[in-house]
Amino acid sequence: MEEARKRWAELVTLAESGSPTLITHERSGWAWAVLVPLAELYESQEMLPVHQVSAARPKLAGLVRAAHGGTPQLLHRHYTAVAALMTADRVIGVPPGERLDVDELLREGATITLTYDPGVEGLCGPDGDIVEEPEPALVLATAVDPSGGEIGTGTGDTVAQALASLHRRPTERPLEYARESPF
Repeated sequence: MEEARKRWAELVTLAESGSPTLITHERSGWAWAVLVPLAELYESQEMLPVHQVSAARPKLAGLVRAAHGGTPQLLHRHYTAVAALMTADRVIGVPPGERLDVDELLREGATITLTYDPGVEGLCGPDGDIVEEPEPALVLATAVDPSGGEIGTGTGDTVAQALASLHRRPTERPLEYARESPF
């Protein structure tokens, strides 16, 4: 935390140019947040708490805790948004593949279906051994183009997280067969 405070202006400038920075705060339990460029932010900026970059530095611990809790914190310089602090779980947990802009998809005629999966509680046998592993509940967002082809998916604990993690499925390479026998 102290290192982030010392290098605050530099870290915000790095985020503006596209380089995220992980910031941790360990007092009263670990809190993780990522200082990211605005392109990583999917929430409406009008709905987020706003902090001037210079005023955010002394209250960075509180901003990291708020971001870790799920509320992104928008950072302004001269009343212009330049970067954001958001939960590290959302950035680290996104699978590979191009992130998709939900608004753009809908404007282009795509359909996004949200599905809730209640998960599985898990089962233990009479001797206490785990028979079936528990699976957590989740929300699945699936984007489909107008012809019905799947564009991508995203998952999360909430609808907002599922939409924020929506990404294009990576294209798989075709199978390649060996020209020579391995034996």
